[in-house]
Amino acid sequence: LGLAALLVLLGSLAGVVNRQVLDGPRFARHVDSIRADDAVSRELGRAITERVLELDPDLVAVRPLVQSLATTVVASPAMQPVVVRAARELHASFISPSSGPVVLRLADVGAVLTASLRAATPERAAVLPADFDVTLARVGSGDFAARTVRFAHWCNLLAWLLPLIGLVLIGLVVATSRDRRAAGVRAGIAVLASGVLLGT
Repeated sequence: LGLAALLVLLGSLAGVVNRQVLDGPRFARHVDSIRADDAVSRELGRAITERVLELDPDLVAVRPLVQSLATTVVASPAMQPVVVRAARELHASFISPSSGPVVLRLADVGAVLTASLRAATPERAAVLPADFDVTLARVGSGDFAARTVRFAHWCNLLAWLLPLIGLVLIGLVVATSRDRRAAGVRAGIAVLASGVLLGT
């Protein structure tokens, strides 16, 4: 019964990973919800500011204004489509066996930010491109993607296989027990304990 409960618990954990991380749309929604956090918005605003200053060094004189606007734009609903699209592309790179280096890039940031900068400081932001992107991270190579593909495959398999084996073991314990009622109660307690552990 202990082994069966452990298998049910591990299968449930694999199912949670499969649902919350390996499901593309859900993964993108999680990333976007993280983007709304104040600390994350500030860090993204800083990264975008560095990209803006790279494109237009003259804006270094108004860097605090640029960073403040970038942080405000990142935290606004206007950035949701940009972040969701970037997260979906990142997720696709994770699970594609033929992908190269995995890159987290916010495309079309300029379309959201440039108008605000030009309204605040038109003479300084005049040469800023109407559209640009920001590369936030570059991870590994195709080997990294291959490992995540194998991980995704195993999570998908274990999510249904381990609970099935666990339930079969429970059924065998109950069926072969001299006191089936007591065995059924113990089996229920074991499964309940797995649920409690999963919840914590």
